[in-house]
Amino acid sequence: MKREDEKVLYTDGSEVTVTESALQVKKKWYDLRAVSKYGLIILQPSRLPWLVILAVGIALLVLGITKQVPAGWMEETYWGDVRLTENLLTALSGSVIALTSIGIMLTVTERYAVSITTEEGEQRVVVSRRKEYIACIIRALNNAFFAQIKSTGDGKPRPYSVSSR
Repeated sequence: MKREDEKVLYTDGSEVTVTESALQVKKKWYDLRAVSKYGLIILQPSRLPWLVILAVGIALLVLGITKQVPAGWMEETYWGDVRLTENLLTALSGSVIALTSIGIMLTVTERYAVSITTEEGEQRVVVSRRKEYIACIIRALNNAFFAQIKSTGDGKPRPYSVSSR
């Protein structure tokens, strides 16, 4: 918990506060003396499901273009005066599915996290799509740890490590 005389090194005004001895995220406090390692982690989005959907879309497109869908398995469908065949509908469906999955894969972005390691294990305490926001928190944690080293006065730095994965 924050002491009254303690300097605030960083705050976003609502969720995250870094002081010289603690990190607060929402209502949870982390004592920096208990943190043995901290750093920035890049979280890559999972694109595998969208690749599978893309493959299904391409397969449907190819089936429709090569006229592999048997005629007669659905009733005749018209759009205005145009007859929509089974193969045309299959190709159109495949192209819509493929284009949608490509669009989603292009818009899904990586996220960034502040990771800390304590006796309880590694935790991702703050996750954001904004790298600058996470970098500000890491910078404040660096300042907090350096302030702790200076304040010990015994010349023995406390062991901890900073990582960027």
